[in-house]
Amino acid sequence: MSFLRLKFPRLKKTYLVVLPCVILFLMWLQNSSLNTIVIQDRTIPCPEDARGTTMKNIEIRTLRTIEEQYKSKLTTLTKLELREAAEFFHRDVSKHWGSFHGLLPQSKPVPDKTCLRHLDQTFTSRVSVVMCMKNELMYLLFRTLTTIVKRTPPHLLQEILLIDDGSVIDSTSEIENFVSKMNIPLKLQRNNVSVGITNCRNSGIRKAEGDVVVILDSHMEVSDIWLEPLLDILKSKPRSVAVPTLHLINEKDYDEKHLETSKAYGIEMMNGYSFFLYYATGPPQNNQSEAYQTASILGGALAAYKSTFLEFYPQGVLGEYWGTENSRLALRMWMCGDGLWMTRCSQILHTNGNDGALQRYLKDSPDMWLHLHYETLGDVMNFIGDKEEKRRMLQSVYREDKHIDKVLEVSSIVREQFKSDCSRDYEWYLNEIQPAHSMNFIRLRSRDNYHLIGEAQSVSHPNFCIVTDYNKVYVDEKCRGDLTLVYDNHLLGFSVTGEVHTSVQTLHCWDSGQGNADGTEIIMYGCHSVAHPDLKTTYGSQNFHYDKDSQQIKHVQSNRCAQIFPGDRKILLIHCSDSQDQRWFIKSPRWNER
Repeated sequence: MSFLRLKFPRLKKTYLVVLPCVILFLMWLQNSSLNTIVIQDRTIPCPEDARGTTMKNIEIRTLRTIEEQYKSKLTTLTKLELREAAEFFHRDVSKHWGSFHGLLPQSKPVPDKTCLRHLDQTFTSRVSVVMCMKNELMYLLFRTLTTIVKRTPPHLLQEILLIDDGSVIDSTSEIENFVSKMNIPLKLQRNNVSVGITNCRNSGIRKAEGDVVVILDSHMEVSDIWLEPLLDILKSKPRSVAVPTLHLINEKDYDEKHLETSKAYGIEMMNGYSFFLYYATGPPQNNQSEAYQTASILGGALAAYKSTFLEFYPQGVLGEYWGTENSRLALRMWMCGDGLWMTRCSQILHTNGNDGALQRYLKDSPDMWLHLHYETLGDVMNFIGDKEEKRRMLQSVYREDKHIDKVLEVSSIVREQFKSDCSRDYEWYLNEIQPAHSMNFIRLRSRDNYHLIGEAQSVSHPNFCIVTDYNKVYVDEKCRGDLTLVYDNHLLGFSVTGEVHTSVQTLHCWDSGQGNADGTEIIMYGCHSVAHPDLKTTYGSQNFHYDKDSQQIKHVQSNRCAQIFPGDRKILLIHCSDSQDQRWFIKSPRWNER
C-alpha cells in the first residue's frame, strides 16, 4: 500500500470515493432484484407496501444454512437409503435436496401486465392458510412455507395452520426449529392417527382465525401476487371459491427448467368418473386478468371465506380416503353458491410426486375408487329430484345393482350433513356449466341430440360388437348388452348431425379418413360439430347413417357400409350389399330405456 501511495498519490482519495459508491450500487441492485416482478421480459418495481418488507440479510443467511444442511444429507445417505426414501416419499429425494433453486426459488413471471391492477386494491380480510401433510419431505414443506411468507403481504397473513395427519416420522421439533428461525406465524398440530384429508382440512377450517381461508398442499410454490387476485374474486363474489392457476413441476427437470417447462393444469381434464369433465373457459382476450368460471377444481389450492367453507366443504362418509372433496365441493358451489372462479394472475406451482400418493392410497385401500364414486355420486343424487332419474343415472355408471343401492344409502347420509338451500339442479349444472360438447349423461339421454344410442352387435357374428379405441374402430367378443355404461368404449351415439360419437373420445368422431374405396378403415378424428358448433348436418368423411330397416351403418359420402371381418377383428367400409356381415343390431343400454 505504501508503494501505491508513493507511485500514485491520488489513488487513495479515488479509492475512498469510488468504493462506497460501488457498495451502495450492489446493495441497491440486490434489494431491487428481491422486490420486482417480471412481465414479458420487463422488470417492473413492485410496491413495497404491497409485497411486504424486503428479506433481511440475516434471514437470507438462515435460508442458505438450512439449504446446505439438506444438501449435505446426500453425502451421508447410501444408494439403498435413497431408494427407500424415494419409495416412502414417492419422490426422487436427491433431486429435491440437491435443488439449487433453494427454499425461495425464482417466482414464476406474472402472465400479463393487467394483473398489476390487483396491487391497487385495498383488502381488509385476514387470511388463514390451512395445510395438511402426511409423510411430507421436510425440504418441500419448508419451501412451501418460505414462499408463502415471503410472497404474502404481512398485513394480510393471519396465520398458517399446519396439521401433521399421522406421519410415520414425527417432525415436530424440526418444523418448530425452522419456524422460529424464519419467524413464520405458524401453528402446528399433530394427529397421532390419520383422520384423512377431508376431515383434516375441516378441522383446520374450524380453527382458523382469519375471515378468509386458503387451502394449500404442503408441496407447493406460490408466486408473486398470488393472494391478491384470489381476494379480489371473493370481494365481488363472497359465496364463491377462488381458484389459482396451477402449474406442474416435473421432477425429471426440476433443477434446470422447472419454471420454463411447468405446464398449467385446471383448464381441461377428466377425473375418471364416467360423466365428469373438468373444464374452464379462458379469460377474455382483452383482459387476461379477469376471473373466469370453471366447472370443477383440484383440491390442493382453494380460497374462500371461512363462512363459505363451513357451509359447503364436504365431510367424509365412508372412511378417511383421499379425494372426492374437490368434486363434491364443485357441485355444491354451483348448485347452491356463487360458483368456482379461476384467475390466471394467481399462479401456484405444484410438485409432481409421480402419482406416488395415489398409488400409496390404492395399495392401502384397494376399494378406494368405489368409495370415491359412492361419495361423489351421493352428493350428485341430492341434486336430482326424480327417483327414477337417479336410478337411470346410476345405471349409466354401474352394472351391478349393489353399487347403486350403496350410492343411494350414502346419498341419504350426505343429505343429513348438507342442508343448504339450493336453487339449481344437476341438469342445470351439466347444461350451463359443463361444456356443451362433452358426452355426458344429460346429452346422451337427450332425444334432441341423438337418433340412437347403444352398442352395435353383429347380426352374422352375434358374439362380436363394435369397439371404439382412441384412434381406431374394431370388433371384439366382449359384448355388454344392455349393461353398456356411459363411459364405455362399446357405447355409440348416432347424432342428429350425422356423426357417430363415443364416450371415450368426447371430441372425436368416426371418420373415413377421406378414403372412399372398398377396404377403407374407420378411424377417429376431431368432430366437425366441435369446430363448427352451429353445424346442422355434418359433411364428407364423418357423415354416417344407421338404417333401422336394413340394419346397415352407411357412410354417406362413399355409399359404403360397415362390414365385419371377424378373423382380423376389423370393420371395413365395403360397397353396400345384402351381406349379413353388414347388418348390426343396436342394443340400447338400460339407463337410456324409457
